Amino acid sequence: EVKNDNEQTVGLVDDDGNVYLAGVKPGEHMSVFWSGVAHCDINLPDPLPADLFNGLLLPCQHKGNVAPVVPDDIKPVIQEQTQQVTPTNPPVSVSANQ
Repeated sequence: EVKNDNEQTVGLVDDDGNVYLAGVKPGEHMSVFWSGVAHCDINLPDPLPADLFNGLLLPCQHKGNVAPVVPDDIKPVIQEQTQQVTPTNPPVSVSANQ
């Protein structure tokens, strides 16, 4: 999980290492926790980029001698825009007003 300097949880880390933040402000400092222990720090830029649709790479700066255990198949933190998929069959209406 990700906590701000007030120890409030402001984000979650998914299984692929992507971080989802909420309620944060430009320039804010946060710590990333694994198993309840702070392992590294991240800082939001100030100002924030205008286009956050594709994500934002926030390098995690290690705290002291504590290094996180990282899986061999780690993926980049930034999410890439996925391609649009066209359905093979048109959607079926479930509405009563067909």
